[in-house]
Amino acid sequence: MYLHRSNSHSSFLHSMDPKINHAYKLVLNDRLRWFLFSTTDESYRLYSTGNSGIDELKEKVTQDEVYYGCLREKWQGKPRQILIAYIPSSLPGATRAQALDRARELCQQFKIHHGFIKAEETNELSSQALTSILRMGGCQECGQILRSMSEQSESHKPLPQPPLIRRTMTLSESMAPPLPPKDGDPLKNPNDPLFPRYAQSSSISAAQSRDKNAFVDDPREHVASRGYSRTNTESLTGEEMAEQEARRQHRLKQEKVASMQEYVLAEERRKAMLAQTLLEVANKRREREHEEAEAEKRHQIEVEAKRKADRERWIEKSEEAERWRLEQVKKAEAIAQGKEQDRKSRVEARQTKVRDILATSRAQGKDFLHSCWISVQKSDSVTWRRRYLVLDWNGLRLYRSGNDMTQPLETVFHQKLRGVKEWDEGYEELRSVTHSFAIEFLGEEAWRMYTESEADKVSTYTPLDNLRLRGWRRISW
Repeated sequence: MYLHRSNSHSSFLHSMDPKINHAYKLVLNDRLRWFLFSTTDESYRLYSTGNSGIDELKEKVTQDEVYYGCLREKWQGKPRQILIAYIPSSLPGATRAQALDRARELCQQFKIHHGFIKAEETNELSSQALTSILRMGGCQECGQILRSMSEQSESHKPLPQPPLIRRTMTLSESMAPPLPPKDGDPLKNPNDPLFPRYAQSSSISAAQSRDKNAFVDDPREHVASRGYSRTNTESLTGEEMAEQEARRQHRLKQEKVASMQEYVLAEERRKAMLAQTLLEVANKRREREHEEAEAEKRHQIEVEAKRKADRERWIEKSEEAERWRLEQVKKAEAIAQGKEQDRKSRVEARQTKVRDILATSRAQGKDFLHSCWISVQKSDSVTWRRRYLVLDWNGLRLYRSGNDMTQPLETVFHQKLRGVKEWDEGYEELRSVTHSFAIEFLGEEAWRMYTESEADKVSTYTPLDNLRLRGWRRISW
């Protein structure tokens, strides 16, 4: 007999001390003889272990505590594991009921066992009770075993044997071979969980009724009663024997029909229960699939909404970036147009200034265009040199001063002038120098210059910028 699983089996497993499972493995591997564990506040803790048998285990048990354990004992040369539940009778009924439920959980936790002992007193834990448990097999209470053992020990007389019931055999029964056991009979399948209890009892009753009508007897009894049976058989006529045989066959047929009807009804109930179970499982599966489909649909909707929102944000950012780029292009175009307009204005102003200078020079009869003080910095020097500049039709001359103009320090003529540049045309270092500009030569480094006034700058810069295509040559003495 096996105990049924308790509803709190999961809590039993979760609160089990790992040392208990380790001790159970040691018992199975023949490395430990027994172990005990106790309960405290819904938890299970290893209490004691030993290797000396049930007497040593009993010494560790106290009177008013609940204990569970496992004991290894050899029976007929083979190791046997016996589960033990000590539940004192002095405890309240509710506590004992709860302890018994935990004992059932113990049978489910420790599946490899060959017996179960439920004891209420310490004297019920003895080797004599253990031997009786192993002899009977299954699960019993030690109190019942000890009481039955004491009753057997007090009774010295053997139990009376039941009287042998003799009956007259027909001629066909005496000549027929013994009926073989019906191993394939579906009525002898009480292990089916869906087979009802009354169907089991009915099938057993039917089997017993068939066995009673079969001639199964001790051969010695058969030999002793052979003459008596033959005498009664000879006294029956053929009609009586046929009638007796017909009644027996009719009775057997009715019993078989009744048994088959009970089996058919039980099978129909089992199939109905199975169909109901399958229907419930199918309904739960459909509900689960529907929930999963709805969850997947919601997830797809959320993903699509997020993708749409991300795309809208990307489009908005792209449009904003395009608008900013167009604004920058317009600004750049406006700046370029402004610079171009400024350049054209400067060119026109310079041309006008050049015409004025030429007209003034011709009117006064001068042989030069313009003269002024100017500071010059060459590319090979970091210092500024103050020189007196004279710009005429033949070239540009630099003197030490305006009073000493007999010999020029530098002369530029018949040389191609590459250009005259402002500070914002590649000479950033001249930005902080007022009235400054640069003269670029072909094949040589540029000169950097600045005048003392804006008028001198214009009068020098403008003729150089207009005459740069005529060709100048620079000669140093």
